[in-house]
Amino acid sequence: RETQCLLGEERIVESLMPESLIALLAEGSLLGQHGEEYKEQRAILLRCLTPPALQHLINVLQPIVQNCASEWIRVSKAGKPADIYSDIKMMTFALSQTIVYGEYTKEITETIGPILHVMNLGALALPVNLPFTIFGRALRAKKVRHQVLFPT
Repeated sequence: RETQCLLGEERIVESLMPESLIALLAEGSLLGQHGEEYKEQRAILLRCLTPPALQHLINVLQPIVQNCASEWIRVSKAGKPADIYSDIKMMTFALSQTIVYGEYTKEITETIGPILHVMNLGALALPVNLPFTIFGRALRAKKVRHQVLFPT
């Protein structure tokens, strides 16, 4: 009986996200899609993430990881602590940028990284769009991100 309930769960349970998350990240993205549209878009995305496709990317992604690791080694040999947390955030973004856009440029990463950080802070903030709120700053960051990625 419990199995029957779980098998039909998608008909009786609706997944909800905070309004701030929808406004900043889900509109027009895979996060905001449901049903057939979601299944179609997910299938397209998963074709790009098959083991052979990822194997092809290793040669492109490896230098990014090596550069970051080399920097940590250089800093530690100098007797200084390495800021691994922020480095990993930037490295993750660089890897994502390479996978999504097909190339990595430090300029785009340095420009978009802080913008995405503000958007992430606003994603779970109270959705009040005023200039001094985290959510308001995140909405402005979303517009800036769009201008950077798609210049007119």
